[in-house]
Amino acid sequence: MNQQQEYNKGLLMDQNVRVELMVTNTAEAILIHDKPFTKELSWLEYDITDGQLMLIMEDGDTRDFGLPIEPRLGKYLQNSYQVQIVEMPAVDGEAVEHGYLPLIIHHI
Repeated sequence: MNQQQEYNKGLLMDQNVRVELMVTNTAEAILIHDKPFTKELSWLEYDITDGQLMLIMEDGDTRDFGLPIEPRLGKYLQNSYQVQIVEMPAVDGEAVEHGYLPLIIHHI
């Protein structure tokens, strides 16, 4: 029973983190979040078919922020291979750049 509680707790850990994605017409992608994640982010996955972006943490946990990718952005995102990660706290607005992470594209 205790393991189940820990598992469920993990699914809700980052629910208060706000996430936005920007994609340029040259396929440069930037993911902006307003708070640190509870675990280290390792890569991102974009499913072209359902238009969803998933964040994959260091231990394989996924974070689905309900971030649907509109088709007009998706056509550029599907040509990206990496995403720049930037933390921009709502309080002081000082951006912290966390580098680039791989983007895996799925088309099923």
